[in-house]
Amino acid sequence: MPRQMNERQMTHAKATRSAPPVRRRGVILYVTLIVVMMAGLLAAGLSFFVQSQSAGSAAGTRSAEAMEAARSGVNLAIAELLNPARDPKLDLTDNPDLFRGVLVSDGGQVQWRFSLVHAIDRDDKTTAYGIADESGKLSLSGATAEQLMRLPGMTPEIADAIIDWRDTNDEPRPLGAERDYYEQLDNPYSPNNSGLFQSVDELLLVRGVTAQLLYGEDMNRNGLLDPNENDGDQSLPLDNADGKLDRGWYPYLTVYAFDNGQTAAGQQRVDINGSGQGLSRSLTGRGISKELADFIVKARQAGVTFANTADLVGFDEAVKVNGKDQQLTSPLATGHLDELPRVLEELTAGSGRGGRGGLRSGTVNPSAASRVVLMAVGFNEAEADAAASARANLAPADRNNYAWLLTQGVLSVERFRELAPALRGGGKQYRIESVGYSEQLGLYRRIEVVVDVSQGNSRTLYFRDLTDLGPAYVLTGDLEGGKGRSER
Repeated sequence: MPRQMNERQMTHAKATRSAPPVRRRGVILYVTLIVVMMAGLLAAGLSFFVQSQSAGSAAGTRSAEAMEAARSGVNLAIAELLNPARDPKLDLTDNPDLFRGVLVSDGGQVQWRFSLVHAIDRDDKTTAYGIADESGKLSLSGATAEQLMRLPGMTPEIADAIIDWRDTNDEPRPLGAERDYYEQLDNPYSPNNSGLFQSVDELLLVRGVTAQLLYGEDMNRNGLLDPNENDGDQSLPLDNADGKLDRGWYPYLTVYAFDNGQTAAGQQRVDINGSGQGLSRSLTGRGISKELADFIVKARQAGVTFANTADLVGFDEAVKVNGKDQQLTSPLATGHLDELPRVLEELTAGSGRGGRGGLRSGTVNPSAASRVVLMAVGFNEAEADAAASARANLAPADRNNYAWLLTQGVLSVERFRELAPALRGGGKQYRIESVGYSEQLGLYRRIEVVVDVSQGNSRTLYFRDLTDLGPAYVLTGDLEGGKGRSER
């Protein structure tokens, strides 16, 4: 029979069941503290997430605003290039009034502006505010080995390798490299062999070409000798601290410039190697004098084939016209060169040896070319210096062709005719570098675009975001001296 508990035992048993154990009470307290702490962390994390999302959204907005400011600069440049009513005297190459610090958006405390900037090769200044004519550069797709050899730091081995890289055969030049070389590398690849380079940076794939040769010391591509580009090995890029900027080959080369055989007005040039009754009418219809038109027709009847329109200058040869000996003298001669600008603009020797009609990419525009490029196409040092000095005073309209090299006394008639096959007038491909920035925020975006306007509209050939290279140029306010921070 079960033993009955006395009153004292029953009281103790009730007390024992009603009082929670001490250990269980501690566990509950610990769990409660953990829950409270986790709730606090969750709240803090949520708060941080909201704040970071808000900051990220603001940063994204600022980045978009900076980019839109930069794109506004590109749009303005294109509008000016395509403006049929643009004053021909308006200089788009260096025009601070038009292209520097242009206000895009005024939000009161924050303003967004843009500047169009590019480096120029002049003694009195190195930075211009405007648009760069791509036709002033040497074409990688058309340059000869001799022209390449005149670039600073070029070697015969690299020049031959560049030609081999682009040509359409697998036969290496004497010092070059073709498919056999590239396909035996540890990381093999094939040469271009299409006849055309796709970009200047593609040179880095060519045997012997290094980043130092291509880009030099100009780390931010502004054409200015910045402190970090003149301190030896103290900071990147590595340089020789000689007080002179090595810009490499990049600023002197292009793959985008070409001549489509059209005048500035968009008409096909008249071929002076044409024939038939309509040749004279075609010439005079373009404003060519009857005297010069008659000379060209007689020369063609005598079997003369002009290699270049520049051959019209100073032509004085004995020929047979209708079976009779005749001295044929061009009215274009020293002292009578007023017609030369129109001749170079309206005419071509497209069907002749070395003719300039059709799509040509191996010629340069001396009105926009640097000393380095002028010397690459055959100018001697004195001629390059004289050209740089003379064109500084040219009216914008006079830069449309290269007649000024003769009319301004930069070249003799003989040298003019000798160099003419490598020369051309102004192009229709332009490089636009735009920096969108806010002085108040110290933020910027920097972009580079190449456009072609040869067909009466704008076609983008190249786009690159250069923001990571820095603002590079002296703007205003917080960005002065190349300072400021990008907003990506």
